[in-house]
Amino acid sequence: MKKAISLRHFVFLLQNEKAFCEEKLKEFSKRNYKKLAFLVEKRLNIPLEQAFKMLFYPNYTLNIELSFSVYKEKQDRYLIKRPIFFKRILKHFSTHKITINNQKLFIDNKPINDDLAQKIWLII
Repeated sequence: MKKAISLRHFVFLLQNEKAFCEEKLKEFSKRNYKKLAFLVEKRLNIPLEQAFKMLFYPNYTLNIELSFSVYKEKQDRYLIKRPIFFKRILKHFSTHKITINNQKLFIDNKPINDDLAQKIWLII
């Protein structure tokens, strides 16, 4: 059984995963920042406020770019998997490249707006 997802919804899910990973990375770096500050205070015998000022607390953002090849079946349908042999003989499938970068969507390096992305379906 084939499953389908709207391209716009797929971009939304990818953005949610990115936000989740950024939050976990922020929690991890904050936890290590506190540990290091207490170690510096203990080892160097300086006040805790000065130890926090000495250390650098980074704020990370992830830049995720997802790029994959698809096979165009119809005007608004793209197959992720390669079509079976007999379908390839009877129909012509063109190969395209979909790139998702910071909620921007490109098909063959041409930007796609949200309305068109809602109409395009990925068949898995």
